Amino acid sequence: MADESLRIEAAEARARIDAGKAIILDVVAPKSWEAMERVVAGAIRISPVEIEQRYQELPPGKEIICYCT
Repeated sequence: MADESLRIEAAEARARIDAGKAIILDVVAPKSWEAMERVVAGAIRISPVEIEQRYQELPPGKEIICYCT
């Protein structure tokens, strides 16, 4: 499943997070992130250009739900 991606509804994302199965990874581009009025509570924030250097910060064994705009 490493190469698969899919879209899920917010309620499904919340259910997976509440069950401890997933985390939210906020990969919104820096310019967009600075202009956002709200952020995703509890999300791990890593800029798209930093993913390769910082992926080890993500908890192992968890489904990663990426949030971007």
